[in-house]
Amino acid sequence: MDSSEEVLDEAERLTAELGAGDRWGMAPFAGNPNDPVWSKADAGVFLEPGQSASRIQARLAAAFALPAVSRIAVGTSSPQHLDELAAAVRYTASVGVVAEYRELLRAGAGR
Repeated sequence: MDSSEEVLDEAERLTAELGAGDRWGMAPFAGNPNDPVWSKADAGVFLEPGQSASRIQARLAAAFALPAVSRIAVGTSSPQHLDELAAAVRYTASVGVVAEYRELLRAGAGR
């Protein structure tokens, strides 16, 4: 596999082939939500228009869509962080924006 999109496509194909109902994803922070990379990435672009989520909540909503999963495994030692994540379930990623992003990944892989 050469591209992120190929990995996403194959993960979705495999889960469909196995008939997997619930699909689990991992926390979208690679174990460190304070990593400087997260101050540069705006996951809010993936949200449906008109939603006003925190940066952490937008990342969690995007993680539910890339690839599509029904549950996310997260960990924290902060009750405030857990509250913010729990409140994020009301936000949804835009199907159109996610599709556009995946097309950009495909185009990039075809270079």
